[in-house]
Formats: sequence, C-alpha cells, structure tokens
Amino acid sequence: MKKYVSILFLLIFTFSISIPSLATKYTSSTLTTCSAQIYHAVGVDMYGSNIYDSSEKISNVPVYIRQDGGNIELELTADNYDYRISATATGKSLSENLIYFNITELNQTDVEVMSMHYIKSFSHGAVASKEYANLHPEYKNVLAVYLKIPNSSTREYYFIEIFDFEMDNFNFLVSEMPTDETNSWVMEEFQAYDRSISEQEISTYNSFGLSKIYEIKDRYYQFGENLVAAIKIEKTDDFEDVPRGGTAQYLTTIRIVGKYIYSQEAPEFITNNNNLSIGDARLDIKAPTNCGFLWTQIDGQVHKPAASGALSAYIGVTCGPLSASVDIGKIITGFGTIKINETFKGYINDAAGGKITRAISVDFNKGHWIENVGDYYQVLSCVRDYGNVRTSKNHMDLRWTVQLINGSNLTESINGTMYDFYETCVM
Repeated sequence: MKKYVSILFLLIFTFSISIPSLATKYTSSTLTTCSAQIYHAVGVDMYGSNIYDSSEKISNVPVYIRQDGGNIELELTADNYDYRISATATGKSLSENLIYFNITELNQTDVEVMSMHYIKSFSHGAVASKEYANLHPEYKNVLAVYLKIPNSSTREYYFIEIFDFEMDNFNFLVSEMPTDETNSWVMEEFQAYDRSISEQEISTYNSFGLSKIYEIKDRYYQFGENLVAAIKIEKTDDFEDVPRGGTAQYLTTIRIVGKYIYSQEAPEFITNNNNLSIGDARLDIKAPTNCGFLWTQIDGQVHKPAASGALSAYIGVTCGPLSASVDIGKIITGFGTIKINETFKGYINDAAGGKITRAISVDFNKGHWIENVGDYYQVLSCVRDYGNVRTSKNHMDLRWTVQLINGSNLTESINGTMYDFYETCVM
C-alpha cells in the first residue's frame, strides 16, 4: 500500500479543499466522537488463518460518526490515510442483533469495504479486537468496518472496530428490515480450510425406492474461530422390477433440502442459508444385465445466466452386445455425445446386430446450477429386457457427479471440489 503514498497524498489534499470533514460540516450535537481499534494485517494467507500473526495493532484512533436513522457517515485517519465512508442499513441477521450496511460513498478509490455491520450485545468470537473486548466488558456493542486493499501485492486488510458507539433506534430499524442470510464476508474473501461430506440419512420408502441425504460442510476461519457453511443434498432413486421381455422405468433425483451457516463462537452469524450451490451435474448409469436403454428424459428446477438457453444435457452412450462387460467409469469412451435440445432422447437398439445401449452418461448444461432449497436435477430412463432370461436379482449401477460452488468466491469455485454419489439398485 506504501507505493500509493504520493498519489494518495494528492487525493487527500484535494478532498480537504473541496469536501469539508465531518468535524467541521456538522455541529457537535449531531456528531459523535469515538475511538476505533484497528488491526492492519499484511500477508494474510488464503484461509485467513494468520490474521493476528501478520497484524499491526493501532489503538484508540479518533473517529467521527454521524447517524441519521439507518444512515451513517464516519471519518477517521489510519496510517496517515483519511477514510470517509457513508452507508445505509439494508438488512439484519437471523438473530436480529446484527445490522448490515451497504456502502453509498467511499472517498478512497484503492480500498474496498468487505463488510460494515453493527452488532448489539456482540459475542467475543465475532470481533477481531478480542483482547480489547476482554479488557473493556462495559462495552456491549460494536460497529465494524472491514477494509481490503485490492491492489496490494499481498493480502492486506484493515479491520476497524468501534466499541464506544451506540446506534440510535436499533430496535426500530431491526423491526423494519428484511433478513439477510447470505451475507458472509468470510466466505467471500477466504477459502475453506476444510471440506467434508457425510451421509446423514438412509430411508427405504418402498421395495423399489431409496433416499439418502448427504451433508457437505465448508469450514472457514473467522478471527481464529470456526465458521461452518453447509449444504444438504437428497438423492432419491425410484425404480421398478424389470419383467421378463418387458420394460421398466428408473427415476433418479438430486435436490437441495437444506443450507445454513453455523458458528458456536459467533452465533450472530448463524443463518438458514448461504451462497453454496451445486453445478456441473453429471449422471452415469449402467443398465441391468440383459437390458438396454430405450429412452431418457431430463427435468430440473435450475438457475442460469440470462443469456443461457433452456435446460439441456449432452448424452454419451456405450453400445454393445448383451454379453459385453460395461465399466460405469468409461461410459463415453470412444463414443460421441448427443445434445438434448428439449428434454427427451430415444435410443435405437439393434439386438440382432449386437448393438444395445448398455450405458448412458447425462451431462447437464454447465451453465446451469441449483442453488435454493427445492431446486433439483432429475433423470427418468426406460430400460428393456432383451435377454428374455429370468434372473432373481438384477443390478443397475449409477453415479451422480456434482461440483460444490461457493457463489461468494469465484476464485475458490474455479477449483471447486467434485463429489460422487454412487448407488447399486437391485431390480
């Protein structure tokens, strides 16, 4: 940031002439003078795990604040740089003791505001200045302004916290505001240091139905504390017994059934939502023994860019005689793909010629994703028994592959983790 000193001194000088400071613009009756505690962190890693190790602490910095309803203006000087910020309250947390602000004016062009929020009766796990908060138990509330220097050669931040400020009409503002459950500066700025998946529930709702719920958790550091963002996915399989010489249908669905953010040390950030989503969905299915696929139909409740088309998928096929062994991991090896322009695709099978559609791969449009609770991908397929041989048990193998996407952090999402949900159903 020091390489900008000469330019910024010119900007500050210009602003001091054309824009009066709050201290001279408003009378003392409308202005509150407070003290800010600041951590200036340089060289922070991608996980935010070393904020304190890389920080210089700046104590008791004078800050001038003017508030008018849900609008706040503040002014302070840190490391010889003047900051003037105007903001408007826009949303509240699920706990209703936190208000988020939208920045309407910022005098410094080389600075971004990652988050500005006010917490009434804060948890010590929610603030950077834990030592100060412990030494001053008389302060119950905090106004936090977290700044990022985007053009710095390393990760550089100013974590500004004001404890001796009290927001007027807090309870009234909270009662009038919508709940903002996807606001998380930690998820936006840092990468998860740990990612895990667990199988939460298995239920068989009839002899030919199976439902499993998987929970994927991302774990983040927030000032040394743990913050967990999670998404729950239900995979449902409905299938029929394949009659000798007949047909049967197989329906498989993956659906979002829950999302949340949790922090034991900072419960004010707990929500029932987050910006995690699922994309790059692909389904591989191998037909039961002596069977081949007749047709496939896709459905879904998905999100897409404005310029993207209707729900579609590419279909890869493996054809061969009934006696051929099929590896579900190599379904489209040596074969082309077929795009479903609508939602239906039929297959041409030649039993006499030994060309039966033994396995398929359904690759959904990569420009689509599922994000909200209730969103889903779905594939319905029909198989036919060509062997005309009675079997006591017949297995159909399938595997969903999806990518977990953090919609708040595109850098992290580029290398998002892929997950497989594998199942063998007896038909």
